[in-house]
Amino acid sequence: MRVQCLLALNLAGALAAWSAGPVIGIAVANGAFRVDNAQVAGNTTLFDGSKIETAEASSRLRLRDGTRVELAAESRAVVFQNRALLEKGFGEFQAP
Repeated sequence: MRVQCLLALNLAGALAAWSAGPVIGIAVANGAFRVDNAQVAGNTTLFDGSKIETAEASSRLRLRDGTRVELAAESRAVVFQNRALLEKGFGEFQAP
């Protein structure tokens, strides 16, 4: 039974990663933030179309193409491979 549960969890994780789309970068914060409505602490991988929401701490996004995004506290953005949409708050964008 235990082996079946582990196999099911591994399969679910693999399917989730496969369906998420291409990896476009990482997000880092000194505190908690949300990515695609999931609570994250420290850092996480960003996929094409990821929605990032900051709380009390700002967040730094580093995309594969060299673009850097700094989101202020209480901000929300959706990032794509070739663009970003700031939905709430303040952000600073630096292109390579």
